Amino acid sequence: MRKAFFLLTIIALSASLGWGQKRFNLEVDYARFRANGFENYLEIYYSLYPKEWQYGLSANGDSVGSVILKLNLFLEDSLIDRKLWKIEHIKGVESSGSIAKLDLIRYRLVPGKYKVTIKTQDARDPLAADSVELVICNFAFPKTQLALSDLQLCRMIKNTSPESAPVFVKNQLEVIPNPGRIFGDSFPVIYFYIEIYNILKGISGNQYVINYFVTDYQGNKIDVIKACTRTRTVSNNSVVEIGTINISKLASGTYWIYFSVTDSSYEHMAYTRRRFFCYNPKADAELKKKGQGGTNNFVRMYSIFEQMRPIQVEKELEYIGYIATKEEKKVLKTLETLEAKRRFLADFWRRRDPDPDIAENEYRKTYLQRVRFANKEFSNFDEGWKTDFGRVYIIYGPPTHIERFPNTSKGRAYQIWTYENLQGGVEFVFVDIQGFQRYELVHSTCRGEIQNYNWPQLLELNYQRPPSLEY
Repeated sequence: MRKAFFLLTIIALSASLGWGQKRFNLEVDYARFRANGFENYLEIYYSLYPKEWQYGLSANGDSVGSVILKLNLFLEDSLIDRKLWKIEHIKGVESSGSIAKLDLIRYRLVPGKYKVTIKTQDARDPLAADSVELVICNFAFPKTQLALSDLQLCRMIKNTSPESAPVFVKNQLEVIPNPGRIFGDSFPVIYFYIEIYNILKGISGNQYVINYFVTDYQGNKIDVIKACTRTRTVSNNSVVEIGTINISKLASGTYWIYFSVTDSSYEHMAYTRRRFFCYNPKADAELKKKGQGGTNNFVRMYSIFEQMRPIQVEKELEYIGYIATKEEKKVLKTLETLEAKRRFLADFWRRRDPDPDIAENEYRKTYLQRVRFANKEFSNFDEGWKTDFGRVYIIYGPPTHIERFPNTSKGRAYQIWTYENLQGGVEFVFVDIQGFQRYELVHSTCRGEIQNYNWPQLLELNYQRPPSLEY
C-alpha cells in the first residue's frame, strides 16, 4: 500500500490505477454555456452512491452515513474559490442508497484555463476516499459566428413542475445530469441538452438543419442507431435543443455522440461531440446469439471466460485494474452476477484486441504473461502484481536495464529501472524504505507517475517520514 508520505501525489495517480485507498464512486462531469457579456456559465455535476458509505447511529437513533467534499477552483495557478461541505444519507428514510445523490455547482467565469479538484472522504472511514481533477479551457464564445455550447448528456429532461429540484432547472426545463455518462442497462435512453448561439447572424436563409448520430470510439457510425436529421425555422438568435437516443440495443463499449448544425446551403456549420460509456448485458447476450455487432471477437473472448471458474474470473477482474478506464471501473463496481462479470471481461479485451482477425488476443496474452512474471519474481509480503515492481512491469513491460544498489551502513537499498524506448527515455526509482525487500516507487520521470526529485533523502537511514497528511 502507498505510504502517507506520497499521499498528495498519489491521489491523482491512484484514480487511474484503482488501488491504494478504499474507493467509492465520485462521478464528475461539466458543461459550458454562454452567459451575458464575455462570461460563461460553468456547470460542474457530481454524484455519489450512499450504499458505499459507512453508517453509524445518530443521537436520535437513525442510521446515518455522511461524506465530506472539498472543491478547489484555480484560474491558471491562482486559487479563486474553495468550498467544503458535507452530505448525509439516512437509511430507511431517504431513497435507496443504491440511487445516486446528484448535485451541481454553477460558476460564472471569464475565459481562461481553469483547474477544478474535488476530493471526497467518508466521514467515518478516512481511507474511503476519491478525487477527481478537471482541466477546463473556458473559451470565449464568438459573437457573430454560429456556435454551440457543450453537449450535456442526461438521465432525464422534463418540463418543470412544483416537484422539480431548482438546482437542475434552466430554460423552463429540469435537466438531470448523468455525471458518470454511463448508460445502457440502468439508463437505456440518453437525454441530451445543448444550446445554439448566433443563429440570426451565423445562418444564411430562414432555415437550418440539426443532425446527431452515434459512433464507436474509433469514429465508425453505428448501424443499430440511425442518424437523426431535423430542419428548423430561424426564429431566435439563441435556442435550446433537447433530444433522446435509445441505446437499448447497443453493445457494451465506449461511444461518441456527434451533434452538428448547418444552414440549408451547408455554408456555415458548427459541431461538437461527447463521449459516453454503454453497459448493456442484455444487448451483448442477443448479439452473442446472433454472432453480430462486430462481436465474433466478443464470442471468442466470452467462450474463454465461460469456461473459467468464478475465482479465476474475479482474479482477472483485479488484474485489469491497472489499465481499465475510469468509466470501466465505475461499471465494474455495479456488476453483481458472474455472468455479467464474464461479459464485461469479454468486451474489455475485445476493445483492446490489436488484430481481431486472429483467434488469440495478443494484448491480453502479453498482459497476463507480465502478471505471471510479476507474481513469480516480485512476490514478498504481497502478491507480485500488487507491488510497485509488479505494477510498473505489468504496465510498461521489462525495463531496458536495471541498476541495483545494495544497502550500506548509511543508506537504504534502491533500484533504478530505465526504459530507453518509452517517452524518449524514462527512469523509475524504487527504494527499500522499510528494509524488508519491499521496494516502493518513490520517483519517476515518466509522465503520469509520481515525481519526487528529492528522493535521495529517502536513502538516509535516519530519515523520518513526516506525519500523515490530513484531508
